[in-house]
Amino acid sequence: LREDKQYLSDHPGLVPVTTTQ
Repeated sequence: LREDKQYLSDHPGLVPVTTTQ
């Protein structure tokens, strides 16, 4: 899994698994 700002931009209302892990 990668910590990606583009992922955060894609999912503004979700907590990315990359951050929880």
